[in-house]
Amino acid sequence: MFVDNGYMTAECLSDLGADLHAANIDLKSFSDEFYRTLVGARLEPVLDTIRRLWEAGVWVEVTTLLIQGRNDGEEELRALVAYLAGISVDIPGTCLASIRPIGC
Repeated sequence: MFVDNGYMTAECLSDLGADLHAANIDLKSFSDEFYRTLVGARLEPVLDTIRRLWEAGVWVEVTTLLIQGRNDGEEELRALVAYLAGISVDIPGTCLASIRPIGC
């Protein structure tokens, strides 16, 4: 099982080729604003990686750590599930884990 933050280029996936059979992608949020402000990155490359992996025949699991008040809104979660279902309804259930930040 390859565990990754989702910043895998198409070239990297090509290099891994037939050696990659399963991947767990840490999708930190389904909000580009969250990625830009808290991660210092962008959402789109992660979504592209999830799609590329699935289309390459790799077993894909997605994990999202829910942070109260940051990425746990119903609208965002529905959009996340809809995106994954749009790739394939055969993608296994997303692992959602929840934490409560200290001081809340």
